[in-house]
Amino acid sequence: MRSEHFEAWIHIDGQRKPATEYRLTESEDNGGTTVLSCYIASERGKKFSVRWKNRSYTEHESISYNIFVDGKNVDRTQMTHDDEDPLPAEDTIPGITSVDGKTIRPFMFSPLQLTEEDGESGDDDLGVIEVNMWPVEVKESNPKYTQPTIPQLVVSEKKKKARTDQVSVSAPVHVPAKERSRVIGTKFIGSVVMRFRFVYYPLDVLRAAGIAPPPAPPPRRSNRKRKTTEEDSDANQDDYDDERQAKKLRRQLAALETDQSRRIRAELAALEARMVSGNPRRVSVKREQDDGVVGNNSGAETRKRRRATRSSGSHSRSAQVIDLTQD
Repeated sequence: MRSEHFEAWIHIDGQRKPATEYRLTESEDNGGTTVLSCYIASERGKKFSVRWKNRSYTEHESISYNIFVDGKNVDRTQMTHDDEDPLPAEDTIPGITSVDGKTIRPFMFSPLQLTEEDGESGDDDLGVIEVNMWPVEVKESNPKYTQPTIPQLVVSEKKKKARTDQVSVSAPVHVPAKERSRVIGTKFIGSVVMRFRFVYYPLDVLRAAGIAPPPAPPPRRSNRKRKTTEEDSDANQDDYDDERQAKKLRRQLAALETDQSRRIRAELAALEARMVSGNPRRVSVKREQDDGVVGNNSGAETRKRRRATRSSGSHSRSAQVIDLTQD
């Protein structure tokens, strides 16, 4: 989530991408502080970290970033911006730090313990992770730091309000010396300037409530198979039609070549008769235009054109078939 000056988000299970935020709302608390809220999906058994960023808030030099889980304050991180440490500034809180700073116990989502006894439902902030920003003054004294704890919560079955998870901590993890924090004293001044609230539920609960979208439907294999079968059938029919058309064209081409042969023979016979008789008179051959082929006066020229026509016809046979197939 993002406001004018600040940002806050959650990372689950070490993922680089922040947890998906659903149904973002903006409101004001009783003190007039802006509150941004959203829903996220809790993933039981997985660790998470809280990350915040100050992009441009300069009204106060020192800000305390306070982390609350299920209504309990579990971390306070102070950061001062000045010429040596200019904005923007950001930090990640992965869990609860030990007193000496050498270990940290990562946050994680765990099952909520339920009871059949009709008692109090617990804190109203059960199921909420909050980050708020509060201006502070840095004190020179060395305060005493007490490590926060997160107890196992017990909630009445009748009053759980669809909640099944809570925040707990996992086994301690060693913190390298260069990454360890030190304890300083601070004094709160003024009031909280910004609040971010992440309300967590299991994903199936968010979907049932219409907060998160339903899962994508599985692929319909039967429809794809049927569609493929129909396409194959159409392709086979097209192949059959092409074959019939090709046979028809071959018959037409064979008939055309027979007619051409007759005309060539007639021209050749007339030429030979003239040569035998010694008659210099040219023998004309009747022009036939029914098929679009015109005879020539010269036998040699006619033979040349006929050969060219046959050669072109031989090459155009396959070309004609391909063109018709595409049409």
